[in-house]
Amino acid sequence: EINDNMLKMLTENKLDIDVIHTTVTEENIKLLHDHGIKVNVWTVDDKEKGEQYALWGADYITTNILE
Repeated sequence: EINDNMLKMLTENKLDIDVIHTTVTEENIKLLHDHGIKVNVWTVDDKEKGEQYALWGADYITTNILE
């Protein structure tokens, strides 16, 4: 869950985030980016969902499929 405590911890420690794709929203990605945090979404094996996360601005997408 992305909340104020997590944002504070990530920002203070200059960390990025690696998050399971089922919890990601476009708003979460924007919020994290607004705090200078890069987002890796994992594990996305559905091409359409991967394209959606890319459009939302995910910095990295982990997948098991190389198409």
